[in-house]
Amino acid sequence: MSKFKLEVPVDLSESTSSMLDTAKKVLHLVTLATTLLTICVVAPMIATEARYLGGGKPGPNYTLFVSIISLPIPFFLVYFPWMYEHHNKFRRPGKFCLKNRTNLIFCGFNSFLWATAGIASAVYSNDASACTVDSELRETYGDDYVSSWGTQCNLSKVTAAFAWITCIIWLSTLVCTVLSFWKEKQDIQHRLNEHRISKQSTLHEETYTEKHVESVYQKEETTHHYETSSSFNDSAQQMQYQQHTVYDNNNVSQHQYSPYSGSHSSPYQPASYENHVSPPALSHINAPVQHQTSPSAPYQTSLPVQYQTSPSAPYQTSLPVQYQTSPSAPYQTSPPVQYHTSLPVQFSPMPTPQHVMSHPEQTHYHNT
Repeated sequence: MSKFKLEVPVDLSESTSSMLDTAKKVLHLVTLATTLLTICVVAPMIATEARYLGGGKPGPNYTLFVSIISLPIPFFLVYFPWMYEHHNKFRRPGKFCLKNRTNLIFCGFNSFLWATAGIASAVYSNDASACTVDSELRETYGDDYVSSWGTQCNLSKVTAAFAWITCIIWLSTLVCTVLSFWKEKQDIQHRLNEHRISKQSTLHEETYTEKHVESVYQKEETTHHYETSSSFNDSAQQMQYQQHTVYDNNNVSQHQYSPYSGSHSSPYQPASYENHVSPPALSHINAPVQHQTSPSAPYQTSLPVQYQTSPSAPYQTSLPVQYQTSPSAPYQTSPPVQYHTSLPVQFSPMPTPQHVMSHPEQTHYHNT
């Protein structure tokens, strides 16, 4: 059969037998003893009153009632916790009696009851009728009544004394319980503060770890992006360099001139200028072209260039340039280049030997 387990409201790993707990146990035992003595004192007194008066007085009866009600309470508050701590028995009653709130309730309630019982016993013991011998009862019962009534007077005083002693012990137990309860609250508050601090430190560590991981991730991402962009730039620069190389080779191949080229190929190849303006197609029979600007133009925008070839020379060696500007032009700009070629006079299907062929000097024209 499985046993029912209930959580203990206190931490049993620590010593529960502190000075306050020990003091409370001792006080409970003393309270139990004084309660028994009170019952032993008040019972004969009530019996004497019932024998001669037909019933007990209210004071002693109330004191006996309080004694009987409060008698098992100190016993339970000591026995059940002791059995639970040392023999692991009576778990539920032991846990219930270990609670400081339970002790506060019982101690407060019994202190109030014994205070009222002490007041009632004191009032009764100070009453004149409690110690005065009744003449009628003396005649009826004789000397037995006189001796019994004297004993009853002394018991009333002792009952009042025990009632107040028991009330003081209960009050002392109540003070110890209050101190123990306050100490328990302080321990709980201290543990809550420690738990809060530990939780905050754990949260701070987690936040720091998250921030560190995020920063590392950002650094790795930045490094990866830099490496990717660097490789992309290197490849782009390499492709651009290859394109420039091809472009330069094409330009070199376009500007190369061979003396063995055909008769229909022009010996002059226009250079590639910055504006990349290709010369217009010219006929071999066209006459030289001259360009004049208008007199109203503020300045000369372009100057024509004339190219003429000699009928006797197979190749053009020099090109005369004529510039005409308007009188009103403030300054002269770079003239545009015009190209004019003519058919060579001599033509042979066979290649001309190199020592016979004249080597014209190549002339370069630049826009100024």
